[in-house]
Amino acid sequence: GLTISGGMTLASEKYPLYQAAREAEGAEQRAKDFVRSDGGRAKDAFYFLGQVVPWEGFSDIAQRVDKFENWCGEDGPVSRALLQNLLSIYLEYRQGRAEAMKSRKWDPDKPYFGPWMWHLAYQLARRREDKRTPPEVKDELVKIENEILTSQKNIETIGLAARWAQYLIRT
Repeated sequence: GLTISGGMTLASEKYPLYQAAREAEGAEQRAKDFVRSDGGRAKDAFYFLGQVVPWEGFSDIAQRVDKFENWCGEDGPVSRALLQNLLSIYLEYRQGRAEAMKSRKWDPDKPYFGPWMWHLAYQLARRREDKRTPPEVKDELVKIENEILTSQKNIETIGLAARWAQYLIRT
């Protein structure tokens, strides 16, 4: 069947074009090399901001980015620190998981438990307890926490959504 893979990298206007093209080629190759963890079809993915995302998951991430941008944007009711907290927790998860895999203390077929889980619960609880956080955002933060702790593939998408929203808010 037909698959569509792609990759995108971001570079400043002063970044050498040949180097940006080489990085974009590498991004596309990562998307082509993507194999789903459930043994599903290969390829058919997009590499963006350092992560490969299957096309079927891209719209969910984009919806979450819209929420984050509305919450934490210029007139949003939530501090931009939420995005940094989520991104830091995601990076902590990735680093801990990589170390556990390297030392063979973790079976990739099982969830990776680590301090990132407690940090996530703590940070989101703090946001929910903040009087300035609107009730609908508090409800959504509960959903996010449950999604992540129920299925660890969601921590990957939260990290990407937080990073993407940060980029959109900055520009």
